[in-house]
Amino acid sequence: MKKTYEKPELRTEPFDAGDVITLSDPANPAQKLLNQVGDLFENVIDMLGSMGS
Repeated sequence: MKKTYEKPELRTEPFDAGDVITLSDPANPAQKLLNQVGDLFENVIDMLGSMGS
């Protein structure tokens, strides 16, 4: 029996550069918060990984 596969449809949506929000200034309060949350997640992942070994 021959298998057939559907080719997925690729959709692209244009956007204006003004729609992109970047946070790169470490002094920015929002960036500081994002960095802290990222560090927290990394610590939790490291802790869970060390429990398995």
